[in-house]
Amino acid sequence: MTIAIDAAEISANSGADLAEALVDTPFDTAIGPVRFTKSHELETNPFTLMRWTGERFEPAVTVE
Repeated sequence: MTIAIDAAEISANSGADLAEALVDTPFDTAIGPVRFTKSHELETNPFTLMRWTGERFEPAVTVE
């Protein structure tokens, strides 16, 4: 919701459409800074698949 409100404000102030306001703009959120690429995808995904080793979480190994 924070991103939508901020992007709408940027769009209104700059005259750019909402989708353009999202691109390469850093948004401060509760999970940290979020930025979108020109293809409107997250630049860095804050969610990473982890597995519990019995002692700690480690990045999960994916098989292709």
